[in-house]
Amino acid sequence: MHSAHNAPLLQAWADRQGLASRVRIGFDWPDLNVGEPRALIIANAARDHALAVERALISRIPTLVEKPFTLTADETRRLVHRAQSLGSPLAASHVFLFARFFQRFTEILEQAGEMEQLTICWADPAAEIRHGERKGYDPGLPLPVDVLPHISSLIGALLPGRTQSFTAIEIFRGGAELNLELRAGAIPCSVNMARNAVARQRLIEATTSTQVIRLDFTAAPTVAVGDQVIDPDPDWGIADGPLACMLKTFLQGAVSGLFDSRLSLDAALAANELADEALRFYREAVFEWLSATLPQPEPEDEENLRYALREHYLAAAYREPTSVDSMIEYVINDLRGAAAETIKHSIGWTT
Repeated sequence: MHSAHNAPLLQAWADRQGLASRVRIGFDWPDLNVGEPRALIIANAARDHALAVERALISRIPTLVEKPFTLTADETRRLVHRAQSLGSPLAASHVFLFARFFQRFTEILEQAGEMEQLTICWADPAAEIRHGERKGYDPGLPLPVDVLPHISSLIGALLPGRTQSFTAIEIFRGGAELNLELRAGAIPCSVNMARNAVARQRLIEATTSTQVIRLDFTAAPTVAVGDQVIDPDPDWGIADGPLACMLKTFLQGAVSGLFDSRLSLDAALAANELADEALRFYREAVFEWLSATLPQPEPEDEENLRYALREHYLAAAYREPTSVDSMIEYVINDLRGAAAETIKHSIGWTT
C-alpha cells in the first residue's frame, strides 16, 4: 500500500485489523518491477487519481480506479486513450452494479412495463460509522462530482443505451444538498443528494406504465412493488457484499484478462461528462447562495456558509486545511455585507 501523505495512518489501520504481517505500507511509489504484482487498485484522493493512473499505465498491470475516475471528462478521456495505446488493462469502480439486490431490482423492472420516470435519493449524515470505520468525505470534492458516478452508473444499468444529460439544478445549505434534474434519453430522472443530512438514505423509485417500484438500500435492502414488499437479497449479511463482489470480479479479470462489463470505462466517462455539465451550474448556484448569505449581519446558516467556503478553497488549489480555516474566518468577518462583485474578487471565485 502506497500513500504519499497518509502512510502512518494506514499502518495504524493495518495494525488494528491484524494485517501488519500481510501488507507493506510506504510513502514512496512502489517499484512495480519487484515482486511481479498482478493488479493495482487506486483509491486515493480523487484529485490524485490521474497521476496515479498515469504511473500505473506504464506498468501495464491491470488497474482498478475508485470513483470518481478523475475530476473531469477530458482527463478521463485522455487516460482511456493512453491505456488503449499502451495496451494497459484499466477498469472503473461501479460498486452497486455488483449488488445482488440491485440485479434483482433490475429484473423486476424488466417485467413491469415501460419506464416513465426515475427518482433517486442519496444522503449521508454528518457522522456515520460503517463497517466499524468512521465514514467521511473529501470537503474539497463538490457533491455532484462525488456522488454522480454512483447515480450515473445505476441509471445507465436501469436505462441502458440512453444518453444521460443534465437539465436543472437547485442547491440548499451552501451546496451540502441539491436537487438535480437529469434525463436518460427521454426519461426524466430526479435526484436528491445530500451531505451532513439528518440520516443516511439510499432510495430508487421507478415509475412504470403499470406501477411504482421502490428499492430501499439504506440498510438491509427491500423492494416494494405496490403494497407488496420483497426481499431482493436473501443472502444479505451472509454472502459477500457489493464491494467484495466487485473486487473479486476485478481480480479474476486481472488474472484471466477478461473484464466484466460492469467495470466499464464508458460508464466512468459518462459520469464525468454529466458531472462536468452539472458543475458549472452548481458553482453559479453556490455563488448566488453565498452572495445572498454573506450580506446578512447574523446569518442563521453560518455552518453551511463555512461548508461552501471550505469546498471552494480546497477545490481551488488543494490548500492545507489550516490555511483554509483562516481564509474562511477572514471572509466571514471582513466580507460581511459586501457587494457580490467584491466577494467574488476577494475569494477568487471563478465559474
